[in-house]
Amino acid sequence: MLQLEKVIDFHTFSITARDRETGAFGVAVATARPNVGSLVPWVSPRGAIATQARVNTDLGKVSRSWPRASQSTSP
Repeated sequence: MLQLEKVIDFHTFSITARDRETGAFGVAVATARPNVGSLVPWVSPRGAIATQARVNTDLGKVSRSWPRASQSTSP
């Protein structure tokens, strides 16, 4: 009989938030995967992104090119 290894599910939970009074952004990350906490959060004065356990740092890098809040994105 074939024995299969036990599969362990790893989950990452994250939240992004903005302080209404100061306008500051923040990210919190909880995960079982090592070294993810330093790669998941991307925060700037313009916003915050959490790219989760299978980190895609390109998403964080792209967010740096988003327009500033004072710039209009409407036609």
